[in-house]
Parts: sequence; structure tokens; C-alpha cells
Amino acid sequence: MNCSKSLEYLVIKKAYIFRRLQKDPAVFVGSEFQQYKGWSCNKSRITKKELEKKLTIRLKNKLEKLGKLAEKRYENYLGNCGEVHAANKVLKQNHTIEINQLTFSNAYRPRTLQKIDYCQNCLDTFNISN
Repeated sequence: MNCSKSLEYLVIKKAYIFRRLQKDPAVFVGSEFQQYKGWSCNKSRITKKELEKKLTIRLKNKLEKLGKLAEKRYENYLGNCGEVHAANKVLKQNHTIEINQLTFSNAYRPRTLQKIDYCQNCLDTFNISN
């Protein structure tokens, strides 16, 4: 984690709300650059067509260098991670932000509020570390 404390707190709070509502995504995470913030949970099995509509061109292009959108790569489906959707929200707020400028909160499993490691897809996409 190298994000602000306010984003980390917000992500924990959102994960707790998901837990209380008994929504069960695998992960909840936030991303930010300066005053621009975004948070999201994983999107279970969004189709390639849906991803192409949602993602910024820069993020889509970066993901496609790793493999095919919405297809399994390592343990997860490329483009369906919470980190991708949180980053996408930030990138849509300001078109001058570079993907490598983003910072991320810890990833949390809402069911247990346990911190979990970023997947290999996210490590490769955002050049972050666990």
C-alpha cells in the first residue's frame, strides 16, 4: 500500500458495507492519483464486449499486451479484477494521468475483511508489488 490513509480507510469502510449487505465479491480495492480516487470490487466474468465498452483505451491497450480480455490468465480473468476497475475510474476522471502514476490501497476480501495479495495480472499491469 502506498496510497493515502483516507483512501485506505474508505476502502475498508466500503468492504465492511459489502460484508453487512452480504454481497460477496472476492476483492474490494481502491486506486488514486493526487485528488482523483476510485474504488471497486472485482466484476465476476464480464464479457470481452462489456470490458471494451467500460475500459479507457489506455487501460484496455495495456491489458491486451498481457493477453485476451475476459480470458483466464494465471488464476483470474484478465480485466475483471477490482484493481482494474478502480484504476479505470481514476483514469476517466483525468485523461493526463499515466497508468504507472496510480497508487493502490490494500486489497480486502469483504467476507472476512482480510488483506489479500494482488493477482499476477494486476502485478503485471500496474507494476505494483505485494
